[in-house]
Amino acid sequence: MAKETQYVQCILKKNTKLQTSWIPERYAVIGKYLKLLENEMWENGWQVVSKGVKVSKNSLDILSQSHKKTRSASDI
Repeated sequence: MAKETQYVQCILKKNTKLQTSWIPERYAVIGKYLKLLENEMWENGWQVVSKGVKVSKNSLDILSQSHKKTRSASDI
């Protein structure tokens, strides 16, 4: 059985822009430069500047859908 991919929440920087992204653990190396898919185009030059929480692919899939239940879980 293949090991499940782990994802790490990272802050990426390009010039003066910062972006928070979940990236596969093998690419989450501080100082490493990455190529990201943005607006259907590949963009080089994003540098990993910090790493945060690590989660499994399954957990990340669940987290990505949690915004759909915010209203029912709140009193708003």
